[in-house]
Amino acid sequence: MTEKQLINYHLTIPVGTQIVTLVEVRGGEVEANLIRLNEHFKLPFIPELIARKLTGPEHSALEDADIAFHQQEYTRLRVKLEDAYQSSKLPDAPSAKPALNDLLVRVRLNELGV
Repeated sequence: MTEKQLINYHLTIPVGTQIVTLVEVRGGEVEANLIRLNEHFKLPFIPELIARKLTGPEHSALEDADIAFHQQEYTRLRVKLEDAYQSSKLPDAPSAKPALNDLLVRVRLNELGV
């Protein structure tokens, strides 16, 4: 596993957790920048991991001890993501599709002067 792959793993789960939990509170705002996202999640190893990626070869391999640690973190974060999903009040499927379609039709007709 490389540092780049690891950063992608650690970006995906917090973003997913944020989508499930924070979107309900923030009204749709999603942050996909790992540095800013980590201001909320406060994962202490993220700054070092990003620094290693920025200063070394992008595809440098991690040591076995690092891989074991990050596998444990991945599992822990997956559990948090699943918990957030299970406790979410968001619907399983989008429910505003007809309203969105009506809005788009009205905007387009308005632009045409109809």
